[in-house]
Amino acid sequence: MVEQAVSNGYPGVEFSILGMLETLAGESDRAADGILCLGNTLPHLASYQDLDRYFRESSRILKPGGFLLIQILNYSRIMAAGHLSMPDLESGRLLFRRKQEYHDGENRVIFHTEVHDGSRVEARSHAMLPLRLDELEDRAAAAGLKPGAAGSSWDGAPVSEDSIWFHAQYIKE
Repeated sequence: MVEQAVSNGYPGVEFSILGMLETLAGESDRAADGILCLGNTLPHLASYQDLDRYFRESSRILKPGGFLLIQILNYSRIMAAGHLSMPDLESGRLLFRRKQEYHDGENRVIFHTEVHDGSRVEARSHAMLPLRLDELEDRAAAAGLKPGAAGSSWDGAPVSEDSIWFHAQYIKE
């Protein structure tokens, strides 16, 4: 993926849209104050080895005191129930449906999406890693990142079995 700079209107603050593994590997040591991995993107990595590499590279490029913030679905809930259907999103004549199904034998969650525009349906499925909070904390710690705050809402509500998603912060010491 090609790095794309994003104009944000905040002097001294730079954002870039980057590929998770390729660009991290190209960054200098201790170059970043923070890394944001939002919107359930981390489970799209192909393997747990890629996940470990992601944490190592994030740790390498973060300045001391820098943070990594991850937001993902609560895969512990999906694994326990076997599935998760999220509310439909509608806007005008567009309808967006999302459903996750856990496949224990493959240790994967299949993420099904459908977009309806009134006359046609575009459907896709993606295999995703079912990442649990405790597993993220262990793998981040192995890469030199200290677990920080975690919650199931941006106002700090604790993560529970019923949480649909959570965010977790990891700090470079």
